[in-house]
Amino acid sequence: MARAASQRCAGAVQARLPWCHACQDPQNLINFCGARTHRADEPPAALVDRVAARFTETGGDIREVVRAILTSPEFFSPKHYRNKIKSPLDLVASMVRATGASTNGAGQLIQAVARMGAPLYLCQPPTGYGENSSEWLSSATLLERMNFAVALTGARINGSRVEVSRFAPPGATNAPDRIINHLVATLVHSDVSPETRENLARVLSETRAKTTPVNYDSRAPQKNNEMIATLMSLILGSREFQVK
Repeated sequence: MARAASQRCAGAVQARLPWCHACQDPQNLINFCGARTHRADEPPAALVDRVAARFTETGGDIREVVRAILTSPEFFSPKHYRNKIKSPLDLVASMVRATGASTNGAGQLIQAVARMGAPLYLCQPPTGYGENSSEWLSSATLLERMNFAVALTGARINGSRVEVSRFAPPGATNAPDRIINHLVATLVHSDVSPETRENLARVLSETRAKTTPVNYDSRAPQKNNEMIATLMSLILGSREFQVK
């Protein structure tokens, strides 16, 4: 796994070498690979020193530099787990993938990426958009992220559809905890914070209170899907899904 990842990152660095001159400056290389593979905007000083030494020892072998990062203790430190915000393109792609949406990649997806701050192929510097999480953290872009989650799960994006009904756990209509656990496990693949869970439970409780029991409402399946879509959008807009 480390070998495959080091090859991928090495290829990414090689593509940027004419622009960042990483061969001449190991610090540029360390910062780039640290942001890409270590998932930290500011790689730990101890790691930087070791990787710089490895760069010198190998005469600038990029693959060995990346391997040094991927096999370092810092790489597996809980401190750096899910520590970086997904870029707009990463986020849109991961939402479509997590929800299993069918899509033709129409213009609305491209427009969504642009509204989040990273219009495709329009970055001025040839090195592309930066890797620092702070670039994607503003009230406007965070709102656009949430809006996209709502639009995607609510079938409001032309050319893209999510089969919401398949995310409802069978027989869990009257089991709020089971519904939340199922959605979190399916979309995030790990647990979420108590605050996120509390918010999901509150919204679910409020939504269920407005829903007529199934026996008396022929629209119950539709309302149930709307409830599931609302919870999905909240999970996709949560911090746990926004990070990588």
